[in-house]
Amino acid sequence: MGSCNSTECDPIDPADFEPNNDIVGSGVLVAFLLSACMTLGGAVYGYLSDSLPAWYLSDMDKAIIDTFASFKNDGILRYLMNQREKNYSNDDNKKFKSPKLDRSQRQEAVTRFVLALSDQQLVTGFAMIIGIATNRCNLAIFEHQFAFALTWCSSTTHLATLDTLQDYFLLHRVLRNWRVLGMIALLGLLIYAFVLQSWLDDPIQKFNAASPFWCPETSVRPSSIWSGFSSRYHYISVVTTAVMLISSYSVKIYRTYNRQHIKFTLLEIFSVRPRLQARNPSLKISSHRYQKILRELRQELFSMRKRTVLERLMNPLEKSRICKKLRKMKELFSWSALIYGNSYLSHSTSVVFMLFYGCSRIATLIKDPGYIRADNELEDIKLWDHEIWDIGQITPLVLLILPIWAASEIYYGKLLRISKGFTNVFAEAIEKKKFASTNVPILSTSQTVTVTPCASSPPTSPTEAVFDNTLKKYNENILEIRKLYYHESRDLDNKCSKATSSIQLREYNVRREILLGRFEQLKATEMCYIRYLKRVLFCMFIISWLLYASSGALLGTQSSYFALAGAGIMVTMIGGKILRFIFEVIESINLANSPYFEQLLQEIPKLVPEDYEDAENTDSLFQVPSF
Repeated sequence: MGSCNSTECDPIDPADFEPNNDIVGSGVLVAFLLSACMTLGGAVYGYLSDSLPAWYLSDMDKAIIDTFASFKNDGILRYLMNQREKNYSNDDNKKFKSPKLDRSQRQEAVTRFVLALSDQQLVTGFAMIIGIATNRCNLAIFEHQFAFALTWCSSTTHLATLDTLQDYFLLHRVLRNWRVLGMIALLGLLIYAFVLQSWLDDPIQKFNAASPFWCPETSVRPSSIWSGFSSRYHYISVVTTAVMLISSYSVKIYRTYNRQHIKFTLLEIFSVRPRLQARNPSLKISSHRYQKILRELRQELFSMRKRTVLERLMNPLEKSRICKKLRKMKELFSWSALIYGNSYLSHSTSVVFMLFYGCSRIATLIKDPGYIRADNELEDIKLWDHEIWDIGQITPLVLLILPIWAASEIYYGKLLRISKGFTNVFAEAIEKKKFASTNVPILSTSQTVTVTPCASSPPTSPTEAVFDNTLKKYNENILEIRKLYYHESRDLDNKCSKATSSIQLREYNVRREILLGRFEQLKATEMCYIRYLKRVLFCMFIISWLLYASSGALLGTQSSYFALAGAGIMVTMIGGKILRFIFEVIESINLANSPYFEQLLQEIPKLVPEDYEDAENTDSLFQVPSF
């Protein structure tokens, strides 16, 4: 990068200083912000329109999506949607709606659109941070601060898209690895620029904002950077922000390599594989099979935790009324934390912090750009007073048309693909009208036939009819049952499929009936507390976002008092996470030594075939947790 010893550091006449419009121009700022808004809007649209893979979402996310859908179907929004969806009538003056994209088609369209904008944000941030590093000798302090704030916002917007693209990254590993290399390089340069930038944010140090960034008077040198933190509070805020930056990148990168329905526990990381190998030293477990075993174990542990909470709510051990209420409050909070921690929205808190941090920095620089010092006189920098709209500002704004065109081509391209299928709607309607006078059923291409597993012979007595109705009810609620009794229901289905006699079938069906009764009791308890649970979840979500947003906004300011307050909030939240980590360690140790866990280690590997190789696909019954 060269030396900056020849940098001109003489005092600058305020009348001669003009900020570089290619960095701090209003056109550049508007282009950056609009591009970030489009990228975030694509990710938010994918979430609210239910266009993400089903395994991303918990029932908390589905409840939010359903709430948004019901709001969209009310009032003026519904009227506007109806006007948009009107189509030309056919010869019989019957109106048909225009073809709609199904979930998989919407998912592909959203993925392609968000992927294009995500790559744009990554390349933009990378180009900006390289420009900061290579031109550090020529950039003024104010220009360096502004460029760093734009780079921070660009990298944050890119991070916000990674959860939306997780399924794409798991399927395209080579392309994912190249993107991860770019992210790691961007993170390294961003940390380097952040450390240098933090010197200029020190409230005790006062710099001439118009002087070159690398002037000797600023003493911004890697060898002496840490000696410049004369404010202890400023040092705390810098360390806190750096921890959030590194942890956010680490978590997002890690998630691109793992298909997680439920978070890993320390028990799984440190205890499962060694104990499986110790139980049978000759056992060879492939990585694919081991990941499947972990998924099965994780789902069972989650259902066990939820089942335990509901049982404690149904039969509290405390005798006094006050103790019972305290117990119920504790269990509701534990239940809410378990659900929220495994929801899609819980992964967005770090992005909220970084986004508000970057926006706060930009707003602070616009409000107070700094001052120019010349001949012992101070004068504020006049931002955008003599701005010239050259090619460096016009080009980014014009290029914003490209993502809009890309989104239009993706959407209408999908409509063209299904246009042939849409014509089949008319053919199917004609067929239904033709056979309306008969009782011949017509199956649509979208209809599927459900085969009830372990079916018994037709009932010959009222008792057997009631028994078969119970089994039918069990099969209808199998997905919900597995969210409370995952391993037990899986084990029953596995044994039932291998049964060789009617006596065995009868025995397994009786066990299913008992399991259904236990499930209905817990489900009734769940419905009694679901209203309170939703309130706790809503409060938890709002408080979490407010804390992360406020801490990011406060740390992004250059005021020592605000930065100290933001650092205090962030340190408190980090302390809470450390405390929760300690509780998880204790819980993992207790669970690892329990007979229940020993039994799971014996039985779960039997459910996974030895030749299991499909690590990316998930069976239809492996669902995310519910309320």
